[in-house]
Amino acid sequence: MDQLDAIGRTGARPGVTAGNAVGNANPLVPSARVSPPRSADRAEFSDAAQLLSRLKELPDVRNDLVERVRGEIATGTYLTDAKLRQAIDEMLEDI
Repeated sequence: MDQLDAIGRTGARPGVTAGNAVGNANPLVPSARVSPPRSADRAEFSDAAQLLSRLKELPDVRNDLVERVRGEIATGTYLTDAKLRQAIDEMLEDI
């Protein structure tokens, strides 16, 4: 009987083999737990939120426009007949 016991031994503890039927994994080494891949997080913003974000990037005062209008007022070219007619037409539409 001692001869039969010696045939199957590989130096491992009794009952422990170097591999098993499931993927030949070593039962002495814990298998890495692989979690399923997670989907990437996403955020969607409404059109209004996107517009507000862009508005925050604009300066409080459009200095280029202010300087242009000041220059036109100083030279007397700001008020023209076309601008006055357009302003009157828009006021009449609002009424």
